[in-house]
Amino acid sequence: MVRGNDDDALPASDDEEQDDGGDETKAALAAFGLAAVDEPSTRQQRVFYLWREHEEAVRVFLACRTQWRVGFDGPTGLDYAGVESLIRMRRLVQRPRVPEVLAELQILEDETLAEWRRQRKASDRSAR
Repeated sequence: MVRGNDDDALPASDDEEQDDGGDETKAALAAFGLAAVDEPSTRQQRVFYLWREHEEAVRVFLACRTQWRVGFDGPTGLDYAGVESLIRMRRLVQRPRVPEVLAELQILEDETLAEWRRQRKASDRSAR
């Protein structure tokens, strides 16, 4: 969850997810090939801080969860035609800021793809 302008925190608390967005959170994680782990011994509240100037890019990134192109080896990147349509139709970013937000979005995309590659490699190693 991204909080409004008065708070820069992105909480990742299991308690918040269970209130009313548990199913939605699980569906969003599944869209990225991830799953929630609910182990009592590892449950703890974590807070992620987000600089206000990056809030738009994070909102766009989260809104684009259905815009990933997928190949034989998994996700390959975002479908930028879909991203552009999403930004325009949902009015997520004011027009003058679109180039800056897209540059930040590409950083988020690159890091997400790198993390998914790391996870696949670790999964492949553990399967052997």
